Amino acid sequence: MTDCTDEDRIVSSPSRYHELIELFGNDFVEKLQKVRTFLVGAGALGCEFLKFFALFGIGAQGQVWCTDNDSIEVSNLNRQFLFRNADVTHFKSEVACREAKKMNPSLNLNAQR
Repeated sequence: MTDCTDEDRIVSSPSRYHELIELFGNDFVEKLQKVRTFLVGAGALGCEFLKFFALFGIGAQGQVWCTDNDSIEVSNLNRQFLFRNADVTHFKSEVACREAKKMNPSLNLNAQR
C-alpha cells in the first residue's frame, strides 16, 4: 500500500465515505468503488462480505456479482443476519443483494443463481 499524504485525505464535503477517505485517502476509496468482482456464496461469509461491500462502497462505481443457488432455510436465520423469516425458501444471493442494497443504494449489485 502506498503512503497517503495529508492532501490525499482532504474531503471537500462530508459523504458516507468520509472516514474511509480520512484513513486511506481519496485515491484508494475511488479504487474500491470501481472494483468489479464476483462473489461466490451468500451464506455466512458471503453475507459478511456483502455487508462490508455496502459499508465501504466496494463496487459502487464498478460491478459486483453474487451467486448462490442455495435457498434460505430456517436454520440460516440465526447465522446469517441479512435473512428474515419471510425470506425462507428464497434464493440466498437474491435476498442478500437486496438487503445489501438497502444498506447502500449506490451499490451496483447483481444476484445470480
